[in-house]
Amino acid sequence: MQRPGTSRYSLTALNFGMIALRQTLLPASVGWASVLSSCPLSSASRFGRCTIDYPAVASRNASSSSSSNSAAPSPSSAHSHSSSQSTSSSSSSSESSPASAGKKNKHEQDRELILDVLHGMPSQREARGFLKRFNKVPDQRLGSSGEMHYRDLVKRPVSNTDNATMSDPQTAAEELIAVGRRQDERLGLIKVQPGLSDANLSAMANTLVRLRKLGLSPILVIESPPSADYKHQDPINVARERTLKELYRLVDFIEAAGDRAMPVYTGVFQTAPIKHGVDVSVNLDPVTMALGLGEIPVIATLGEDKSTFKHTQVPIREAMLSIAKAMTADASPITSPVKAILINDRGGLTANGQPIGFVNLQHEYDQVRASIMGEWGTLEVFTEHHSTSRAAVRHQLMDLEIARAVLSALPSSSSAIVASATSSAALITNLITDKPLMSGSIEQTLVQPPREHGAPYLPTVLRHGLRVEVHTTLHTLDLPRLQDLLEKSFGRTLDSAKYWKRADGILDTAIVAGNYDGAAIVTHEVDPIGDAPPIPYLDKFAVAPTSQGIGVADILWKQLRKKYKNLSWRSRADNPVNKWYFERSDGSYRLGGTNWVLFWYGSQGVDRLASYKAAAQAITPSFV
Repeated sequence: MQRPGTSRYSLTALNFGMIALRQTLLPASVGWASVLSSCPLSSASRFGRCTIDYPAVASRNASSSSSSNSAAPSPSSAHSHSSSQSTSSSSSSSESSPASAGKKNKHEQDRELILDVLHGMPSQREARGFLKRFNKVPDQRLGSSGEMHYRDLVKRPVSNTDNATMSDPQTAAEELIAVGRRQDERLGLIKVQPGLSDANLSAMANTLVRLRKLGLSPILVIESPPSADYKHQDPINVARERTLKELYRLVDFIEAAGDRAMPVYTGVFQTAPIKHGVDVSVNLDPVTMALGLGEIPVIATLGEDKSTFKHTQVPIREAMLSIAKAMTADASPITSPVKAILINDRGGLTANGQPIGFVNLQHEYDQVRASIMGEWGTLEVFTEHHSTSRAAVRHQLMDLEIARAVLSALPSSSSAIVASATSSAALITNLITDKPLMSGSIEQTLVQPPREHGAPYLPTVLRHGLRVEVHTTLHTLDLPRLQDLLEKSFGRTLDSAKYWKRADGILDTAIVAGNYDGAAIVTHEVDPIGDAPPIPYLDKFAVAPTSQGIGVADILWKQLRKKYKNLSWRSRADNPVNKWYFERSDGSYRLGGTNWVLFWYGSQGVDRLASYKAAAQAITPSFV
C-alpha cells in the first residue's frame, strides 16, 4: 500500500510515456541518472515497465546536491545500482560531476559563444553562405533584390545599434547568434563514441548548447561500448546495461550544461538478420516528439528483433545510415540533416601522423583509406605489440566508412565532420563557414603549432563530393558548358572567341569538378623577363553559384596543390574571395596602377616575383 501523500507513476520504456512523465513531473534538478538508479530496466521485459517513487528520487537528489562536501552525483556513481541504495555513495569531486559542469549562467555562456564566433569570424562570402543556409530574414530586413547582404549583419543588428560597422566584429558575432535563435529546425546527426571521460562529456555538452544557439538541433546517437568477456552472463543484457549507462551519462551532462535532453532507448530500431549483416528499420516518432518538446534526443543503438521481439544491438554504421535514410524519405516528419558529426576523443582523421583536413569521398575515399592504413597494411597482420595503433586505425576507418555511408543518403549540400569532444571552437567555425578548419591545400605548419603529446588532432571535414576530370586540351572539354560556368561564376560575359584562341595554345591543365560544377584552368605563360621555364598561371578558378557550399572550391584547390608545386594568379582587389586566396597563398603583391592583386604559392615565388608580375600585367582581361 502506498504511503500517504506519495504518488507512484508508471514509467514505460515506450518513449511517449517517458516524454510525458519527464515533461510534466521531473524538474531539471532530478537527473536521469537518479531515475535510472531507481528504475533499472528489466531486460526480460519487452517494454521494460517499472515504477518510480518520484518523491524518493527528488528527495535523494536534493539530499545529495545539498551535501556540504560534494555536488551532484558523478555519472560513474549515479549509474551504479548499488549506489541507489545509499546517498553516501553519491559523493564525488565537483570537478567531474555534471552539476558542476553547468554552473555557468546564461550570460557567461553567451559571452563564450561570442568569443568562439569571433575566433572563426567568417568572410563576407562565408557569412552570406551561413545566412543562405540558416537564416529566415524578416521582410523588413531584405533589400530590393530580396537578399540580405553581410553588411546588414553589422549595420542592423538585433540590438538596433544602427551605427555599427564592419569594424565592429562583436556586433556581427552577436547577430550571427541571434540568427540561430530565429531558426526553424536545422538538424545535425551526431555519433558519440562510448567511454568518453567526464571532462570530454562536459566539453561536448557545452558545445551542443552553443550549436543549438546557432540554429543546429542535434540528434545524438550513442555508440554501444565494445564487447567484453561476459563469462556466464547474457552478452545482450550486459551490452544493453552498459549502453544505457553511457546514454544516461550523456543526458546528465547535457542537462548540467543548461539544455534539456531526452533518452531514447527503445521504439526506434527494429532489426532482422540478413545474409551479410542486419536489416534495420527506423521509427522516427520518438525522435520527432523529443524535438517537438524542445529537447535533444539521445538515441541508444538498441533495437528489437522483428520476429522474436528480443533485444538486439544495432551496429553503429547501420544505426546512423538507417536514421539518415529515414530522415530523407519523402514521408519523413522531420527535415534532412544538414550535417553529420562524429565525436570521439582523438580528433580528426590522420595519415602518417599528419591530420587530414578535407576529404572528397567520391574521388578520394580509396586513397584516404590507404593513407590511414599507412605502413600497417591490412588489419589482419597487426600484432599484439601494436594493439594501440590497431585500435586507432580501426576507429578511423570506421568513422571514414560511417561518414561515407551517411553522406551517400543525404543531400549533396550536407557535410560530415570528425572531431574530438573538446573541439568546440572548430565545430562552431565549421557550422558558420561550412568549410574545413584546415584545407587540404594549406600547408599544415602554417595553420597549427606542433601538436602536444596526447592532444586531439584537428577535425576532418568530409563531403560526398564530386568526380574530378583533368583535361590537357580544349578538344576534350565541353566548351559551351565551361563558358556557361565561367560567365555565371564571374557574373560577366566572356569574350569567347578571343579567350579560347589564347587558351588553345597555352593550356596546361583544365580541372573540372562534377558536372561542370567548378573548374580551374591553368596556362603556361612565357616568362617575359628571361630565358626561364614557363610560368604556371591560374587563369580561371570558378564555382557555379548553384554549387557553392558543397566543397567544390576545396576539391579543385586540393587538385591544384597536388599537380603544381608553384603557382601564381591574379584577382581584382575588390574580389570577396580574396580572403580565401590569402589563406592559401605564400605571398601577394598589389600591381601598381591597376586593380589587380598578384598571389602565389611555392618556393619559387620570391625569386620569380618580377616574372610573375610582368606575366600577370601582360594578360588582357577575358570578360567584356
